[in-house]
Amino acid sequence: KLYALPDTYDWRLQDGIVSDIRDQSVYGTCWTFGSLASYESSWARQTNNKVDFSERYLAWLNYADAEKGGNPIFYDSSSYEEDSSLEEELGYAKEEYPSIKFTPEIFRIYDQGGFNIFALNTMLRHGVVLEEQAPYFDFDGNSEMGSVESILPPAGALHDLLILPIGDEADTKHDPENDLDDSRNIVLTKRLIQDNGVIFVTSATEEMEAENKEGYNPSDASANHATSLVGWDDSYEFETYFDENGNSLQGAWILRNSWGEDAGDGGYYYMAYKDATLSDPSFFVAETDSAR
Repeated sequence: KLYALPDTYDWRLQDGIVSDIRDQSVYGTCWTFGSLASYESSWARQTNNKVDFSERYLAWLNYADAEKGGNPIFYDSSSYEEDSSLEEELGYAKEEYPSIKFTPEIFRIYDQGGFNIFALNTMLRHGVVLEEQAPYFDFDGNSEMGSVESILPPAGALHDLLILPIGDEADTKHDPENDLDDSRNIVLTKRLIQDNGVIFVTSATEEMEAENKEGYNPSDASANHATSLVGWDDSYEFETYFDENGNSLQGAWILRNSWGEDAGDGGYYYMAYKDATLSDPSFFVAETDSAR
């Protein structure tokens, strides 16, 4: 039975649940930030302890060559020289940090991208470690983010991954035939957030810019970015996006990005309910009992 939901919900209003905003920098590691934002909220709710886990460790072990402890299922080192898009990304990284000599083999492992299922696989195999055990990129501009040299003792494990069914029935895409109150997919996503914590999502970034705190993709496009949702606001009125009648769009998800605090509204964005690309809503359930 569907129960009444509040017009506004925001996990940031509860101390210690939502992780601080972080910056993925030049690497394609957004999926690790989205996954661990959800996992960290689960950990915090169960333990009353806010902990920062390592995105770098998760990214490396998902794609590293098998002899270094990673998952050969997802990565073929022979593709190094064949992917022109990675060459473009490496060129961008060199422009952003000209003093750093990036190692192509290392950069490409961190720049592969990924999804919630990738995080699921690696968390089940290796667990998670603390940020201090495998810290993210050194922003002093003098060194790249290095490889993870060995498997570390896990600081936490994954208990479960809750995924809403993907498709017309139950992802976050707005059904134009139903209004907001009757949209089953939006209701289910809200319930997933309220009942559990911060959730992982994917979307397209074509209409998401660092200087703009709002996002809205009116038509289907391929999701190319992973983030997380910390809540929603039914009454949020958009300043930059309008419907076919020229009226401001209303109703937004509160999206936690990984582009640093200078992007959006302190690192957060308002993503329209009617966004056609928001999908893959899922929640990472932390296992906090080391005896299991």
